[in-house]
Amino acid sequence: MAKVESHLRVDISGGTLDLWPLFNFVGGAKTINAAVSLKAQSHFELTTNSDVEINVTNLNYKKVFKNLKEFLLSQDRELDILKSVIEYYAPEFKNNMGFTLKTQSESPVGGGLGGSSTLLVSIIRSMDLAFGLQRKEAQIVDLACNLESRILNTPAGTQDYFQAIEAGLSVISFDYQSRTRKFFKSAWLDQQKDNFRLIYSGHPHHSGLNNWRIFQKCVDGDKETLNILNDLKKISEDVYTDLTTGSGSKMSDLLNAELNLRRRLATGYVNEPLDRVINFLTDLGVSHFKVCGAGGGGCMWALVPKELNSELKKVETLHQEIKLIPSELIL
Repeated sequence: MAKVESHLRVDISGGTLDLWPLFNFVGGAKTINAAVSLKAQSHFELTTNSDVEINVTNLNYKKVFKNLKEFLLSQDRELDILKSVIEYYAPEFKNNMGFTLKTQSESPVGGGLGGSSTLLVSIIRSMDLAFGLQRKEAQIVDLACNLESRILNTPAGTQDYFQAIEAGLSVISFDYQSRTRKFFKSAWLDQQKDNFRLIYSGHPHHSGLNNWRIFQKCVDGDKETLNILNDLKKISEDVYTDLTTGSGSKMSDLLNAELNLRRRLATGYVNEPLDRVINFLTDLGVSHFKVCGAGGGGCMWALVPKELNSELKKVETLHQEIKLIPSELIL
């Protein structure tokens, strides 16, 4: 059995700018992400009989099909992601092969943590292992991005796939000729990692839809949207500089500036429960927080000193669906 585990991510800055060709509209851009301990898993195994056994644990979906054709003809909504991937690999199935595929994700639904993208990379990599196929990082990213675009019927950015391939703190640079990822160290963030908290609003948010509206506005030449993207580009560059200097002295102001820009960029970027959390954190004196997902997500992360832990737990009483999600930064 080919088993692959991939880490989810939190975005720190630059989201939306990884969407082609938006980074070209602003003359190149940087996105910064860090992996978290939450994972997605794919277990794939080829079999000598024709049966296709699917187990999507998060959806409580388990079913056996008599062959690959029957699987691909299924209209079950739970198979939306899997069918596109399996169809791509269909030429690899020889001599009436069958398979078993089990998937699992620790991402809360619509959390803005790149959950579907991470799961997709896990499936691709597990199938590559089973078929003896080898792909470089860029090839995995391109394949995952193109498949997800087909699944969602919207353009897809590429930053989410990198953490799923290899976890760490990294900056992805987009320019006219290339897309390159570089791992880096941040002394300040390393000092802060024990203060990392992940908060789920209980309200799934679909970043892809907001990104598609932003994409349309940019293509239509909307000046306000393009100006905001230029400002987001500059903020991400400043975030990278601040993280690499080791001081983190500007991070609070930069994160706040990005939040204000994203509120202008996409209606509903911050849902009502997360707005309550932001007010709660601000009253506690917490100044480092970020809503997850380029178009807004169901989660946010915050750097909360340990002495405020007991106060932070009260946030779950603000709304019955708000949850603190146990997770750690992987830098």
